[in-house]
Amino acid sequence: MSDWIDVSVPLSTGITVWPGDPAVEIVRFSRMSDGAPCNVSSISTSLHAGTHVDAPLHYVDRGIDIAHLPIDHLCGPARVIGLRDAVEINADVLRQHCPERGERLLLKTANSAGEWWRQPFRPDYCHLTRDGADYLAKCGVRTVGIDYLSIGPGGREGDLVHRALLPAGVAIIEGLVLGDVPWGRYEMLGLPLRIDGGDGSPARILLRPL
Repeated sequence: MSDWIDVSVPLSTGITVWPGDPAVEIVRFSRMSDGAPCNVSSISTSLHAGTHVDAPLHYVDRGIDIAHLPIDHLCGPARVIGLRDAVEINADVLRQHCPERGERLLLKTANSAGEWWRQPFRPDYCHLTRDGADYLAKCGVRTVGIDYLSIGPGGREGDLVHRALLPAGVAIIEGLVLGDVPWGRYEMLGLPLRIDGGDGSPARILLRPL
């Protein structure tokens, strides 16, 4: 397993979350140091904290939940493309990288310059625009991922980005850690929790160079 690269945020108490979402809280309620026979912890979190996958149900009221999202959206060949100089990722920016039908596309941006999950929330993070989302949906990509808490900006524009992708069958991975990942092609292994009725889920995402 040494050639796999983990591109997931370590899920821990106090990491940066989307404004208004509940904080991640992991509590050890049974401790061997206190005489208990084993250590046991609980977790309280939004389903959209850290590295996570959005299910269509997130923006489609009767859409597919995370438990029924086809696993081939998250497992198989993927391509990391570098967009470090882009502030907004629009259709013109994406055309330069020739997205392919059925492709799993991971967007490495200036967000990856630091450990964003340990820093205060940045409202000016690099994101996909509505016309960029429309273009990816038209190209027929299978999956798109990005290195911050949301694929789109805040507010109505961000809603429109999600609504362009999810109803079109494009899976969304948010909160990736791509700072040390070179551009190129990889095998991707992504497994969200199988949460019945879940509109999303934290996920472990791994990449292996092809």
